Amino acid sequence: MKKKIAISFIFMIFFLFVSMRLWLSQEPMEIDLSLKNSKNTEFEFFISTKDDYEKFIPDGDKNYLRAFLKHTDSKDLKNFSLIITTNYPHIKADRIVIDKIRFSSGNDEVVITDFGKFSSKDAKMESGEDFVSLIPENQYFTLSYSGEVDIKSPSIKINFPVFFLIALGAFLVFFFKIAGCFGKECGYSDMFVVVIFFSLLFFPMLRISEEEYSVVENRALAKYKPLFSSGKINFDYGRNFDKFYGDRFFLRERVVRAYMDLRYHLAKDYYSTGMGFLNKQNGWMHSHLHQSKSGAYLSEEKLDKYEYSIRKLREFCKNNGIKLYILLPPDKSAVYHREMYPFVGKTFEVERSEIMQSYLRGKLGVKIIYPYEEMIEASKKEYMFYKGDHHWSEDAAFVSYKKLMKEIRKDFPDIPVVSEEDYFTFRSNRIRSEFPRVFHNGRSYISYLNLNDLRLLNVWYRYYLHKDADNLKTVVFNDYKKYPHKFYKYEKGRYRGILMGDSFGDNMTEFFPYSFKESERIYTYSPFLKDEEQFSMKRFEEDIKKFKPDILVLCLSYSGLYKLDTLYVREDR
Repeated sequence: MKKKIAISFIFMIFFLFVSMRLWLSQEPMEIDLSLKNSKNTEFEFFISTKDDYEKFIPDGDKNYLRAFLKHTDSKDLKNFSLIITTNYPHIKADRIVIDKIRFSSGNDEVVITDFGKFSSKDAKMESGEDFVSLIPENQYFTLSYSGEVDIKSPSIKINFPVFFLIALGAFLVFFFKIAGCFGKECGYSDMFVVVIFFSLLFFPMLRISEEEYSVVENRALAKYKPLFSSGKINFDYGRNFDKFYGDRFFLRERVVRAYMDLRYHLAKDYYSTGMGFLNKQNGWMHSHLHQSKSGAYLSEEKLDKYEYSIRKLREFCKNNGIKLYILLPPDKSAVYHREMYPFVGKTFEVERSEIMQSYLRGKLGVKIIYPYEEMIEASKKEYMFYKGDHHWSEDAAFVSYKKLMKEIRKDFPDIPVVSEEDYFTFRSNRIRSEFPRVFHNGRSYISYLNLNDLRLLNVWYRYYLHKDADNLKTVVFNDYKKYPHKFYKYEKGRYRGILMGDSFGDNMTEFFPYSFKESERIYTYSPFLKDEEQFSMKRFEEDIKKFKPDILVLCLSYSGLYKLDTLYVREDR
């Protein structure tokens, strides 16, 4: 009996160790940082001894700075560094003046006012008796303190109910089911199997992911739903918890990635998932989500919804002194149909767009700018779409910008239009296509096909950098709960313009802001809204009125065309 108790106790200790994250936590250290010259700026702090600060990208509609607190002493906080990040690499923050840093942990509190012991890396620094001033020179810049901070690290917090349940459950299971195995009739091989079995059983519990979204699967992860909430019992708790745990167990993303990589390497000429496909013979991929729907026919009901929605948008613009332009980029399957054949059938995009354009022009006098012919001609020299992404390239955006500005100049003859001579160009085999304006390996490869094979990045695309980019002032509001948007100021431009629409508008921002004195990029996507709510003008009308633009450009990819009737919806339908 004593031997069984001892063995069960050892296994209980082992299980408590592997499940430590469930019952042991560290109370956060509170940090306040006072900015002398910017009351609206908010900092968010993270404490760690690891160099993992690059994953802490700032977001929200406040000022765009976030600080990562790093210190190497495992017991107490002494010397420390604040590694401060801005939203994106091309954004330069204004001067930051700090006049107080306060640390508090439990009952301990320390206020740092000795600014002469600060030093800086990747930022110009000036210090006085009661302040330190910083001008960032990089996306990440460091503010280090060489003095000692006499404050203890955050205290450890134990969740005793969880600890007790895990300890008791583990002890009883091992005592009644396992410990008897370790008698004379049980060999070392049996012990090894038992240990390995229970290790694998509890290994997924080592770390439960707190992410809200899976990059590998391109979907939102299941959220935890408690058994009791608002005085009600959740009778689906078992199923809810099963989905929650199944989406968040330790190393799940790597397991899914390994499975998809295996599928990819076993495929011969054609690799497909539920969201996209890849022609392995030439490296061209396409997304099922963005594939042009077959058939050239547009029903009268659908055309009637388009007419109502765009009529209301035109009325809104007219009532607020805004000139409206609609830009409709072609779909990838229309421009590169031959490269993706036979995996994409005949696309009727051109025919459908001509029907819609003719209908709206006849009913409303609205002209839709559809740069299909221009992109077909330009594709003979440069790529109009990325092989590994469903977005168009910067060359395609430039071609479309020129056609758009040609139309705008009919109404605003003195508006500036940039040309190739205004830009430096460079090439990269990586992809820049979305709102953050950072390079990646291809969203469609990674998210839609669940791949990350660098061998597929075998094309060097052309990118643009304006020669006067330092004089374009940019402020980013990366708020996906409302809508992400950017403000631009360029003294050499004229008028006020808004570029609004889906992600195809983002490559246009390398050119569009240089034509306007003040402009705004509105990204209509939000993961918190249903598809039919993404483009609803009720979300944007008041902010557009406040900005008072002269020009509004609605830029929708051809796949976004099917949401064009959701700008305004008849209430009686």
